[in-house]
Amino acid sequence: MSVRILGISGSPRHGATEYSVREALKAAGEVKGVETAFIGLAGKRISNCLHCDRCLEEKQGICPVFRDDVNELLPLISSAHGFIIGTPVYSMNTSGLLQNFLNRFRPIGVNMQGHNKYIRVAGGIATGGMRNGGSEMALAAINNFALVSGMTVVSGGTAAYNGASVWARNRQEPGAREDEAGMNSVRVVGRRVAVMTKILVAGYNVVQSEIPEHLLAGFGSPEEMAEFYQNFVSTSTEP
Repeated sequence: MSVRILGISGSPRHGATEYSVREALKAAGEVKGVETAFIGLAGKRISNCLHCDRCLEEKQGICPVFRDDVNELLPLISSAHGFIIGTPVYSMNTSGLLQNFLNRFRPIGVNMQGHNKYIRVAGGIATGGMRNGGSEMALAAINNFALVSGMTVVSGGTAAYNGASVWARNRQEPGAREDEAGMNSVRVVGRRVAVMTKILVAGYNVVQSEIPEHLLAGFGSPEEMAEFYQNFVSTSTEP
């Protein structure tokens, strides 16, 4: 059994965040049966989500409004079982670039079919110029995105708390590389995402005949799930 772990660097630069995510993916790749892929947002054309909900109305897996780089990346995102999401710390939060990108997941969240929609794992990485300069706030934003997307959030336990934090000292990749404690937390999160993803997917493969999609999504019946999503779309698209 193999699973795919996708690393996402939400930095507009090819620096500390990209290096850290790649290192986490290397650690994830140490786990047997794990494939890895990487997306760097630096230089990508990412339009702001308008929340027009045409993707919901038209049941499209990509945005029907913008034809930018995000739509080309959505199939890769849909095929992933686990995510390692990295961001530089901007004003004690994630980068605006990463937020724009995550906001564009809306077509996947509602229209995606199959167990990948529910059996997914995520872990976060934050890189900053200060050891205690907002990394936990940025990690909380990543974790909240994962939760609202129905993912299982993985930290590094006692080794990395709510995610990996890297003190890059504003020196980009060299600064990140020299932060031994930070890079250890990065690798812990990478391995944890890989292991927990394998456990969840393997477990689902065993019990899938006993757990229909509506129950996997938390609903008592297919009708209840259908009604919820119908109401969700109707509410979202009201003028």
